[in-house]
Amino acid sequence: METADQKLPDYVYRAFGLVHYGGGFQPAIESFAQRWGGLDASAFERAFRQAEGDEKIIAIFALGSLKPPDVQEILAPLLQSPVRMERWASAIALGWLHDERALPVLHTILQYEALLPVMEPLTDESMCYLSYRESIVSLLANWGNLSSIPILHAALKAAWGWELQLLANPPSYAEFNLVPFWQTYQYTLAYALGQLGVFGALTDISFSDSRRRILMIYIALGYLRPERLRWQ
Repeated sequence: METADQKLPDYVYRAFGLVHYGGGFQPAIESFAQRWGGLDASAFERAFRQAEGDEKIIAIFALGSLKPPDVQEILAPLLQSPVRMERWASAIALGWLHDERALPVLHTILQYEALLPVMEPLTDESMCYLSYRESIVSLLANWGNLSSIPILHAALKAAWGWELQLLANPPSYAEFNLVPFWQTYQYTLAYALGQLGVFGALTDISFSDSRRRILMIYIALGYLRPERLRWQ
């Protein structure tokens, strides 16, 4: 049996990292391997069919990376799951495979922020949203499906609105400053819109002059697609 002490494949770290986004998921890897008999495709398929909660979500992400036979037909029914996180995870995994059935759910996820309470503490679900959204933006941009352009543009406008609200009314509960999360998200969105050739993405959004200049740079970088991009 594979153990977490060994050097593990990237798909393992990817799957566990998307669920345990705060890091420190080595114990979760060990527990999963013991419970499901390893960390190969068959173990993740067993967990997919029998597990609940986080372990099922991990299995969905792992199967999306491993691409076993019929994986798209295995995951597609979860796009209609009553469990929100199952819908989200299956949409992301199917998005990696460019399965167009995932697009409506992926687009809906990027609209989820409209439902988040700006001045109330974040829940585990909303923290997952903050973790997933940049991965989804990059996925959609790399996919190149032009139907995503209005969704990405609307998300950019909403992200700027969120930042302004937080700056005007910083929540008293905040244990850390959320503003940089929204700023980085804007950079990711601008880069994605540049990848899709949307050069007029900023014209109808009332950014500050300084933010507009920065976002124009990211749009240009997205169009040029340098091999590596650092946000710092």
